Amino acid sequence: MRILIGGDFCPENRAEKLLSNGQQILSEEFIEVWRSVDFRILNLEGPITDSSSKCDKVGRHIKFNPKIMAGIETMGITHFSLANNHIMDYGEAGIEETVKSLELSGINYFGCHRRKLSILEHAHEKVAMLSFSNKEFSLMEDNNGVGACGIDLIDMLQQIENVKEITDHIIVILHTGLSLHPLPSPEQRRLCKFLVDAGAIAVLCQHSHTIGAYEKYKDGFISYGQGSFVFDLNRKDSVWNLGYSVLLEIANGNREIHVIPHKQFDDELNVRSLTHAELQSFDIFIRRVNKVLECNTLFESEWNKYLDKVEKYYFNQMFLPQNRAARKVMNFIDFKALLSKRKRILALNNIRNEEHAEVIRNLLSRGRK
Repeated sequence: MRILIGGDFCPENRAEKLLSNGQQILSEEFIEVWRSVDFRILNLEGPITDSSSKCDKVGRHIKFNPKIMAGIETMGITHFSLANNHIMDYGEAGIEETVKSLELSGINYFGCHRRKLSILEHAHEKVAMLSFSNKEFSLMEDNNGVGACGIDLIDMLQQIENVKEITDHIIVILHTGLSLHPLPSPEQRRLCKFLVDAGAIAVLCQHSHTIGAYEKYKDGFISYGQGSFVFDLNRKDSVWNLGYSVLLEIANGNREIHVIPHKQFDDELNVRSLTHAELQSFDIFIRRVNKVLECNTLFESEWNKYLDKVEKYYFNQMFLPQNRAARKVMNFIDFKALLSKRKRILALNNIRNEEHAEVIRNLLSRGRK
């Protein structure tokens, strides 16, 4: 069995137009890799819907014209993970329309209230696919049981234990990671290793919008950021345009894993393999970030550099006036009542989202030492 798992699939702008016209967005040489596998899996980074009813959230709202299904069918995608922070951008109507479109096209999906997992079967092998999203307003717990499966340790372990009755081959996709940061946070890395300890053969992190480090841990493989598969932002020479897919080969109980780098909607309006020069640059970058994971001291140093970089960003969002008179006044006022609805949502997002919350905890702890 051969499974190719790509990263974020967000066909906006030129990609949306091409797909809506039923055109192919994979280059000829990449199609050879794409069609050589039995299953092709991507993260669908938003609903396929005509709905105009936006949910209350932090960040922009993403959706795709239902006409893109013409091109998606041409691509031959077999499965979509729906566990991400944009799948509920247009509420229940958006995700239900998405599911209906996928089902009509014969495309499987997992990671949501409708279907939490998928079992891949080929050549007497079975592989369980699970996916879970970070806590950014798209989860079932936020939407009366409708939406994405969340990164909740108890639920994740229960799902892993349940599928162990079916197969020993379990792949977990996590929609988590710090934006444009190629390394995991300490907690993210600890979680991924724990999931391998729990039985996953591979843990693949998406959402960071940049290619990330990867490592082997015990008998498992962990990727901390696959970058973009399709994420057309009309940018050139951008980290957003790079990505890598993970190819898993499973046969007779044996497993092999390969990393397949690619580039999208940069100099060409498609997903293509890297040139020789680009592949050399990719290898240099990956070796450098992977090396960080080999040394705890270096890993800690890079984490602290990241905290230094984002300190003002986080603190500027949360600090109150510092003069004594203002603080006295605030003691007699319900501060939350003074916040706009958007400010309350922003504060909630920073507190409950593990990526942001972990950074804030570390920054505040540093100030106490």
